[in-house]
Amino acid sequence: MLRPFLDTLPHVLKDSYEASTKLRSLKLPRNIRFYKADVDEFSLSGEHPLLVSLCAEVVEEAYRDMFAKVCAYVLHNQFVTVQNHDGEFWQVTRGSGMGLTCSPEVANTSFARLVEKHISRPLRARSSVVWYGRFMDDIRVLGAGPRGSQAVFLAELRARAGQTFKIVVESVSEERMALLDLMLIKGREFQRSGRLDIEVYRKATSLARPLGYTSFHPQGVHKSWPLSLLKRSRKLFTCKSTAKVDVDLLLKGWASYGTHCYDAPPVPRPLTPVVGRLVVPFHSSLANARFSRILKRHERLIAMKLGLGDGRLQVSWRLGYPRLSTRLQRFSYLEHENFALFDCFLSEV
Repeated sequence: MLRPFLDTLPHVLKDSYEASTKLRSLKLPRNIRFYKADVDEFSLSGEHPLLVSLCAEVVEEAYRDMFAKVCAYVLHNQFVTVQNHDGEFWQVTRGSGMGLTCSPEVANTSFARLVEKHISRPLRARSSVVWYGRFMDDIRVLGAGPRGSQAVFLAELRARAGQTFKIVVESVSEERMALLDLMLIKGREFQRSGRLDIEVYRKATSLARPLGYTSFHPQGVHKSWPLSLLKRSRKLFTCKSTAKVDVDLLLKGWASYGTHCYDAPPVPRPLTPVVGRLVVPFHSSLANARFSRILKRHERLIAMKLGLGDGRLQVSWRLGYPRLSTRLQRFSYLEHENFALFDCFLSEV
């Protein structure tokens, strides 16, 4: 019920794509500065009655009372436990909490109504604020004019936040600023047209470890994650040549872990055996031809995945069918000359 209100706020960002789209259209002056601020303990700030009243203001009048009661009940009934303190519970008495599905919308709406409601165009003009954006607790401001002219704007935000939210200015830069997983830079494009150069930002502590091909994620995940990351880089970068460099680095990094993509350089495949698993439900009939077809199909899938490599075939069944091991031993393909490639484990589960 709060999402329609948040969708009307142009400064509340949903994701990197929306932030990139909005920032690409800005033509900025040469003396632009980047202000990076943070709302300390964003989801654990504000008394519950205040949060409920702020959120209820944006709900349709017909549902306002019902919303206020439900919201107050949910916020009041938040309890957490701590490891090594079995049987002890702590109640969340401030903020929208961390982990609730509605927590981001409650915190966003409360901050917008209490603080950002009073950000007027005259105030931004006096403070030479060119652009203001926020993703949850991350606030970003682009300011021009004399150095320190944005102090009035930031002071007004702190005054409106009062004792409810604590706003901390983390850094001021003349050259670049991180926003979500974007890096905003005064690069070649900025020198040429006054528009920011946008790149994908990756923390220095990021391992960039790809998803292993031996994991049991669905095949759709294995196929889609490399392409989605490559597409993300090509879409978010404003400079195509820089995007190509980033894509090449991604491919080389994945190749070093033995992960292939459609245009990745060939690397030796690790010798870790691939396990093919067939789980037989307890209610399956072992006396019909369908079971034999399942085993044949399982054998073909294993062979396609392994090629000429090494691997194991693991078959599991319930204790209610002791005849299964005898039936498997009689099955024709177990005596196939190439079955030596498979180390067959018959395990009961």
